[in-house]
Amino acid sequence: MSKKLLNRTLKYYMVFSITMLIIAGIAFYFFGTLLYVNNADRELLILKKEFISLSLPGLKPDKIAAWNEFNRDLKIRDNNDQLADDTFFYHSYYNCLSENYERYRVLQSPVSIDGKNYIFSAKINLIEDETLMIGIVRLFAIIGFFLLTGLYLITRYLSIRLWKPFYTTLQQIERFEIDKVNQPELPAVDVEEFERLNWAISRLMEKNTSIYASHSEFIENASHELQTPLAIFKGMLQSLQQRNDITKGQFELLENINIAASRLGKINKNLLLLSRLESRQFDATQGITVNAMLERQLPFFTEQAQARQVDLRYTPQGLLHVSANAVLLEIVINNLFNNAIRHNSAGGTIDVVLKETSLCFSNSGESGPLDQLRIFKRFTKASTKSQGSGLGLSIISRIATLNGWNFSYRFEEKQHFFCLDF
Repeated sequence: MSKKLLNRTLKYYMVFSITMLIIAGIAFYFFGTLLYVNNADRELLILKKEFISLSLPGLKPDKIAAWNEFNRDLKIRDNNDQLADDTFFYHSYYNCLSENYERYRVLQSPVSIDGKNYIFSAKINLIEDETLMIGIVRLFAIIGFFLLTGLYLITRYLSIRLWKPFYTTLQQIERFEIDKVNQPELPAVDVEEFERLNWAISRLMEKNTSIYASHSEFIENASHELQTPLAIFKGMLQSLQQRNDITKGQFELLENINIAASRLGKINKNLLLLSRLESRQFDATQGITVNAMLERQLPFFTEQAQARQVDLRYTPQGLLHVSANAVLLEIVINNLFNNAIRHNSAGGTIDVVLKETSLCFSNSGESGPLDQLRIFKRFTKASTKSQGSGLGLSIISRIATLNGWNFSYRFEEKQHFFCLDF
């Protein structure tokens, strides 16, 4: 599933920001811990310096026990471990007041009292410092949360404002139809990239519209110009067929040429109709009762079906009223009848079902379903044996699109269904 460009950019911004904040938070915690441990070590060294300069000169071995009782965090004991240098380490001591173990930073340093070696021990409670660090980390997390939220909202707001001309242009392009006279108006922008984009799109639409108009005009003019020579050609063929001096073989050849000329004339008329549809020359509409129009055509096409040994059945199940161009609606009905009869087989059936909102033709014929991606395209035939122009369904589809109707095809139970939903 595709995602909006804005969401993609915000995603990368947020992932990067969250990653950096996490890394910064971890680094802050460890560097903060290192700093307050170093600070504790400096305080321990100061206590040692104070002891050496103030207490050690007057301290005697027999007064060590009393001195230890008097000082809670400073102790002197025998140097049984043969300690030679200052040593820092962590140790937990039980606190009677809080009734739990508390973490301390401890310094042990060798000292000499009256020529005898002792160990001077000093400790600092780290609980308060750790609580401070945890509070700072929590504060950092809260600030980071609000920072990320603000960054997200501001970035989204600014991005929406910056990308608004792009989305406006995109909506105009989506609504653009090459056969419409009015071109979409792209918004004025003050961003160079969007300005270039709008200029390129406007130029492209104008060029394509001009080419399309020239193409439609060429088809219409060519179709008009072909009608006269085709009519003359057919008239001359009929005159030749009426001569008494032609042989049977010549007559059959002329008849085949006449059939081909008639087919060429139909193709020419259909192309002209498509050109007029695309240039919207049938915009005039009126209220029409489809039942009445269909029933006027029914006797003629019933005879056509019987001539091909096809059973045509008409089933009205409601009264259908539409607002449409009468000429176009008649063309749609005629083409649906012709398609159902032409592509049927001897002994086949045609069912015409008219409802309040739909008209559906079903017919027997080809044993398998037709290609739904191709049947509504121009000059597409279900069979190479077909004598049609391959434009009938394309014309119906185009008329349906212009009127906002839904023209569909399906194949069920060896029947081909062509349905119009109004």
